[in-house]
Amino acid sequence: RCWMALSRETRSFTHVGERRLARITLLSWCPTMDLLAVATVENKLQLFRLSWQRVWEIKREHNITALVWRPDGKVLAVGWSNGDVTLHDVEGARTLRTTNYSDSISAMCWTQESAPSTEKSLGATLFERYRKHIDDLPPLPDSAETEFAATQREGGAVGIEFLQQPALSVLAVGTVKGWVHLSALGVSNIGAMQLDGSVTHVTVAADLGSFTACTTARATTVAMPLPRDHRDELKTVSALGGHLLTLFEYLSGTVTAMHAAWAGVRFDLDARLAEFATTHNVDLETEFMALLCQGRPSVELESFLARELPHKRLRPMGTAIDTAYAAIRNLVVRHFLVAARALGFHVNDLAGLAQWTDQFGASGLCRADLAACANVLGSALLKAEELLAVIDASWDGFKAFFGWLLRVVQQLEHEPAKGTPAGDHHKIADFIAKTSKQQGGNATAELVGQYFKPLPLHTQTPPSPWSAFASPTALGLAPDAYALLMRVVANGATGVTLEHLRSAEWASDAAGLADLREKGFIVENDSGALVLQETLFCRVLPLAVHLPPCSLQQLTDMLRTAVDRVVARLAAAGTESLRVDNHADLSWGEGARGDGVSAVASDTSAAVDRLAVCDGMHTVTLTGPDATLVFTRKVLDARFYGPEQLAVLLADPAGESVLALLPLAACTGHVTDAEHLAEAWRWLAASACIALSPGRKLGCVLAQDRKLVRLFDLAGEEDEEGGEGEGDAENEGGGEGEGEG
Repeated sequence: RCWMALSRETRSFTHVGERRLARITLLSWCPTMDLLAVATVENKLQLFRLSWQRVWEIKREHNITALVWRPDGKVLAVGWSNGDVTLHDVEGARTLRTTNYSDSISAMCWTQESAPSTEKSLGATLFERYRKHIDDLPPLPDSAETEFAATQREGGAVGIEFLQQPALSVLAVGTVKGWVHLSALGVSNIGAMQLDGSVTHVTVAADLGSFTACTTARATTVAMPLPRDHRDELKTVSALGGHLLTLFEYLSGTVTAMHAAWAGVRFDLDARLAEFATTHNVDLETEFMALLCQGRPSVELESFLARELPHKRLRPMGTAIDTAYAAIRNLVVRHFLVAARALGFHVNDLAGLAQWTDQFGASGLCRADLAACANVLGSALLKAEELLAVIDASWDGFKAFFGWLLRVVQQLEHEPAKGTPAGDHHKIADFIAKTSKQQGGNATAELVGQYFKPLPLHTQTPPSPWSAFASPTALGLAPDAYALLMRVVANGATGVTLEHLRSAEWASDAAGLADLREKGFIVENDSGALVLQETLFCRVLPLAVHLPPCSLQQLTDMLRTAVDRVVARLAAAGTESLRVDNHADLSWGEGARGDGVSAVASDTSAAVDRLAVCDGMHTVTLTGPDATLVFTRKVLDARFYGPEQLAVLLADPAGESVLALLPLAACTGHVTDAEHLAEAWRWLAASACIALSPGRKLGCVLAQDRKLVRLFDLAGEEDEEGGEGEGDAENEGGGEGEGEG
């Protein structure tokens, strides 16, 4: 049949609905559910059901430049003009992960391995252990003013569930500067390569053995030899690496919230006392100790208290400082320590896996980097415990001092006041002594506030609460067993097989090993392998670290560097294995320059990966098998419709469009009049692009004004609706509403 002679009265696809929305930039069908993701020029991302009921909507200040679904349809990846790629849970729009690639995102593809293992994965086992031993992270408070904290408060940024993914998947991200970034599970970078020109399309092969990127210059296939026998290992390491970053962001947000809680308190009391000491050239300790012992202040102090610290002003000061103490202590206990232990749990898992070189050697895990990360994390855990001791000591002394000072002021104002409780005099005297020794008398602020500054601590801190527990005597271990335990922890073997303890390298530690097994530090699992007792982790990790005189903020910054180095190793290992397959390099012809490419489509559902490239004019180039289709009309868009058909959207000179389905079996060699291959077609009003859902046999056609979306059943019979080529279809359907059903 000649396409030029196709009747305009014929409509092969059933028109099932339409909706007028704000101007649309992108459309993407969910591969497993009747859900359509829509991006608009207003930077809105909307998710609709087949009935046009809106499921959810999010909006950001940047433009949406790419959309792609995870193959299971449960996560939607969104590319933004600022370089962000966000992963959203389909059920509630939760932001599970945000990664920035510096350059504007121009293309994305998400492919899952075609034949995953049916056995229980290592990641699932680790997930069960994590859930058993680590508490859930509570939402960060509003004072943690970071994008991650806002996301986490909305229930997002969990990340640990990626360990349960049954198969390895790879998210490929292309940028306007020619970079292609590869991310395992969408959460952990495993490689990157820069090509010539801006990336307009990227696709990953079904076997995850290569990716093909189309730029403004050419289409290039790059081999990425992910080892087939160790993909479960790569999936596990990637999920753990991605969650490391999530947990660190939580830690960092917690420290930010601590700083905000402390900085939000106006330390008028300290400032006023310092001003009094400077103005009258007196020693604060002498003045207050005399008041404590004699019961009457000096003339200068009495005048100062009456003028600057009346009880109506003093009481709110005390309440604010008391609230700050409580808030910070809560952040340390409920947020920082929980996240730090979760982070350490993963670090030690990775450190143990790194020793399994035959299985994880190619993943990029570095024992030295993981050991350094564990040491910094251990120091941060100790520092947090130290901060708790400082808070408790300072808080107790402050409450005693402040209560006494308030009673003194009330007596000076001839107000009724209670007496000082028995035993508080020692606390008050100790607090006065500490206050007077700080620079400017700013003890209340500095004892706790110094922990949130990027500077070394400058005040004396109490002994570490771990010191008594960390000795061999406290643990009940002989010196050789204690030394062996330190070696085990330093090698990062927590919770992982320790068969090397039986090797010649560790033979001299036989007595220590026997002692550790007898005391229950090391046990034998069901497989007969020696493992370090998991429940001891939170007590064992800090034993092998040295606590430096750093603030908690400094240690957090050091931990950022250590975690970034661990994760960067994973990406570096993958990047080194990437190589361009020159035989698959396809340059654009002279008459079809890459800067004129209007659309690129890929299909990984068949045995052979296929690519369809529209040159912006009349030609569609197919790969796998190779073919060139030349149409008499301009090709606006082309998409694979399942493994057997190709859908094309053609522009007619009269201002109309045609949607046609072509059998791929007939698309071979060089076809000069490709319209005659059409099996089904339908004339439409002027259109811009199409989006297909092969599983549901549905297709969306976006009108030329990019506001009207028409929905068709591509397997349906011809309907009786009037022709769409007359332009009246654009006035049908809903108004400018948002689409709530």
